[in-house]
Amino acid sequence: MKDIPRRPEINLRRHDFDEYLGFMGGDPDNPMDLGCEVEVQVDDDIMILRKTCLLYIPAGVKHGIGAVTNLTRPVLCYSGGPNVAYSTTEV
Repeated sequence: MKDIPRRPEINLRRHDFDEYLGFMGGDPDNPMDLGCEVEVQVDDDIMILRKTCLLYIPAGVKHGIGAVTNLTRPVLCYSGGPNVAYSTTEV
């Protein structure tokens, strides 16, 4: 599988509602292994995710997803929140 190329900067956005971002690994024998590395920025903190996880992003907090590297198997990425309509503001 190919890596998604690293971007010079992460495209940040914010919403007027709470949001969650989920990342789930596709290995049924080791579901906590994400099967890749995902670069995520929340406010001014940059994290490298390697394990299945769910992130909570409060309303108004800037966030974005950057490079995906070391991809070894399919990964499920999803988001949701309590809002009926999706609205975003680029930061």
